[in-house]
Amino acid sequence: MATLEERLQRLEEIDAIRRLKQVYARTLDRFAPGDEFAALFTDDRVLDLGPMGLFEGRPAIAEFFNGARETFSFFLHYTDGDIIDVLPSGTEATGTWYMWEPATRKGQAVLIAITYDEKYRKVEERWLFAYSRSTYHFVTPYESGWVRQPFPADMDAAHGDRER
Repeated sequence: MATLEERLQRLEEIDAIRRLKQVYARTLDRFAPGDEFAALFTDDRVLDLGPMGLFEGRPAIAEFFNGARETFSFFLHYTDGDIIDVLPSGTEATGTWYMWEPATRKGQAVLIAITYDEKYRKVEERWLFAYSRSTYHFVTPYESGWVRQPFPADMDAAHGDRER
């Protein structure tokens, strides 16, 4: 059985990863510069956004994020339902999350539902994203709802089921 100190350390690591995810969401929501967003990731980071694309490494992630303003003029990321497991190494972890997002996409109000599957790595005492896969359940126009129109016509939802 783990010692009290080991259990406390594990809880502190999980809390630091939760904080990383909240910084991620707030960085997105305030449209921070792409380099600031990319700094939340390891150098070899993979960001799989399903129908929005696959981005490998910090430069590609920064470029994607800088271009997001062309599609989105507003969003608020609400994350919840996290399950985080710190691996025995103490420097790697996995996590899953739910995300609910009201947004303005190409001038239209939309509601977005995503689940994240992620891997994290502790680098120089700081947790960073090493891998993230977003599975889109819907990006629906507010007026239509996800029953009538789960995805906009110009969004290829099939990529949301991409296996890695």
